[in-house]
Amino acid sequence: MTCIILLKGKLMHIDNILPLIFVLKKSGIISKSLFVTRDKQTFNTIKNNVALYKAITTISGNLVCMNVHKNRIIRILYNIFVLRRYLYK
Repeated sequence: MTCIILLKGKLMHIDNILPLIFVLKKSGIISKSLFVTRDKQTFNTIKNNVALYKAITTISGNLVCMNVHKNRIIRILYNIFVLRRYLYK
């Protein structure tokens, strides 16, 4: 089972949720995790933070940034393209 986590703008959110994801992964409840950020700044901050990014990759997680484009139609198409494999499950 894949777990999709929508991260809010603060890094405290990911610090609080990562220990829970580690426990769920260790017990076998989830197999993969997808961490979704709403803005590019949060995405870059997590990507540049070595400890957080290493923790995400350790649990077979992916980090994805949504709402990258300013045009509404392109942004919606991009978001659907990124989440397409999770929409069918």
